[in-house]
Amino acid sequence: MTMSPFISIPILAGIALCGGGLGAVLLDLLEQRRDERILSEQQNRAPNTVLIRMLSYVTGDPTTSCKAYIFIVGCFLYAVLGGFTGYLQSEALVNNYYNEDEEIMKSKTNTKGVKLVVYPIIIGLSGMLLVLGVRLLPYDKYPRAGIATHVIVAGLLQMFSIIYSFTAVGLAIDVFGEASTVTTVRKVFTYVSVIGLVLSFLLGGYVMGKSAQLTQHEKTIQSDANSSGTLTLKQVWSIKCWMAGLGLIQMSIGISASIVTASGAAEINLLANTDGI
Repeated sequence: MTMSPFISIPILAGIALCGGGLGAVLLDLLEQRRDERILSEQQNRAPNTVLIRMLSYVTGDPTTSCKAYIFIVGCFLYAVLGGFTGYLQSEALVNNYYNEDEEIMKSKTNTKGVKLVVYPIIIGLSGMLLVLGVRLLPYDKYPRAGIATHVIVAGLLQMFSIIYSFTAVGLAIDVFGEASTVTTVRKVFTYVSVIGLVLSFLLGGYVMGKSAQLTQHEKTIQSDANSSGTLTLKQVWSIKCWMAGLGLIQMSIGISASIVTASGAAEINLLANTDGI
């Protein structure tokens, strides 16, 4: 069996998307822990528990931290590598179905092939705009335009992650069959993405509103050291828990899309043994 030199491309694409998101969230968690440790030492108390935050909150942080740019780099690499993965997958699909007497089938496979290339590019660009949008249209200067842009771009990122996953499932059925392991794996992670998307849409607006309250609370404390802020400790903890929950949901969608993309190595390996790439 021939091993294609391109088999690492989809795996690297999945790592780029997953690593960009997880890297940004984990770096944000480390920065929170550092800040909380410093603050607790200044106030002579035990450090409070720190939780992860939702990706949109992390990437929207306009500080000099590099966490948002880790996500940008990951999304850029995913757009490039994921698009190339889609191209190789489309070649495997055409090789599997097409002969000189099947012009109609060639047209259908070419259409699906274009989608496999375009969808990862849209996902990558949407992720990049998620970071750049809040900097081009900051909420404090352009509240309506900034929030609207953020919601639209975040929706595109999640929606196309799922659309791409369903397309990849269809590809696996066409190439490997309904009962194949590749098809089953893609179906499982596609359904995980769907559940995550539903929960994200149901909870997103509520959590975003609460996170805005938390931001205002923190600004009040920073401006007046003697102020207790606008929220109680119980309310602050509750909001942080909601943000962590939404963060886990968002990460489940990203991780699922990453695994589906990485599984493209199956088609590329097949192509290597039929076309010698």
